[in-house]
Amino acid sequence: MSKNGKRKKKGLVNRQGSKGLAFGALAMLFVATIVPVGMAVAADVDDGGDLFVSIKGGKIPSLSSNFKKVSYTTLSAEESDELWVMNTDGSELKKLDDMEEWECIVGEWCPDGKRILYYKVRGKPPKKPSDSTLWVIKSDGTGKKIIEGVYPPLLTRYRHPAIWSTDGNKIAYVGGDGICVVNADGSENKVIIRGELFSWTPDSKRIILSYKGIREIDVVSGLEKVLNATVPTKWISVSPDASKIAYCRHAYRPYGIYVSNIDGSELKQLTYSENDDPYWSTDSKRIAFISREEGIRCGIWVMNSDGGNQEKVVELSYEDICRLSPFGGTKYLAWSQDGSKIAYASYDSKNETTNIYTINVGKPSPIKPPAGEAPKEKPQRISGFEVLFAIAGLLAVAYLLRGKK
Repeated sequence: MSKNGKRKKKGLVNRQGSKGLAFGALAMLFVATIVPVGMAVAADVDDGGDLFVSIKGGKIPSLSSNFKKVSYTTLSAEESDELWVMNTDGSELKKLDDMEEWECIVGEWCPDGKRILYYKVRGKPPKKPSDSTLWVIKSDGTGKKIIEGVYPPLLTRYRHPAIWSTDGNKIAYVGGDGICVVNADGSENKVIIRGELFSWTPDSKRIILSYKGIREIDVVSGLEKVLNATVPTKWISVSPDASKIAYCRHAYRPYGIYVSNIDGSELKQLTYSENDDPYWSTDSKRIAFISREEGIRCGIWVMNSDGGNQEKVVELSYEDICRLSPFGGTKYLAWSQDGSKIAYASYDSKNETTNIYTINVGKPSPIKPPAGEAPKEKPQRISGFEVLFAIAGLLAVAYLLRGKK
């Protein structure tokens, strides 16, 4: 037996070596066990994301769907709002409109990335319907046009701005008498149904809305169908593949995000917080949401469309969330077209700057399996734990091997 208590040939290691081997084996066994299961532990949380573009003096930003352009308002020396657009790399800055005595609220970009909706509002508060008007303008500053006819209501212009149809040929907005639809050239402006919360279907032929439950209306024929008569909601959004509807219940218990099939069937609750607003990824596989619940849930989250793999991707305090600026009036989050990033905006009142950040969330993991096969989820990341235990196991093995020399 050697002086250090080890038998180097055909013998047993000492008790310390045995403990190291046992600990290393147990650590590696633990890692091998938890990784395939997808144990729900805290994931790496991005502290704010990456700064994408900073707009000095700018407010109410709106991103184009390809993240290449941003429109926003600034206040001129004469205390009048101005509408601006630029590339997100800071180039090609251009003023699109000067509001004079009007206030400007930037709306959505058209899906083609060439046109912008915006409101002109006169008076605080406005006195009559014509003091709140809807306009369209091309991103190069040409083609400015007022949408004549049914004016947006005075009290809901901030919460319910106009929304482009997916094909860019129509605009839906909330007018004084309900949801209105107008052609993009301003023609055929009409009220189609009562209601305030709505979402276009991807075929641009129907609108899903919340009015005494969830309803669907054909924008051409006017045919109406009740999908769910019992779901009160404060948010509604159709998935890009037209298979699902996401709802958010703010003021009605039980709170949270719900998802159903497009026909209203198979309603399922995914989250249980009061203020979670859902945003579909472009491939309809994931939902991003902002949790305004104070405490550890506060922040930006991503989950699968069935509610699985819920992960906080940005840590935000309740005060941080209160500083978020909506894109185009209502949307606080925007997905990149390839589904790998999420953008959000925050106003820095101290520096009078609006900062837009992006969060890397990666591509979605499983693709839909062939018919008859069960989906195989990619294991959820066990941030920090794999590394900790793997390192401990390797150190234990290294200690053992060192002792055998």
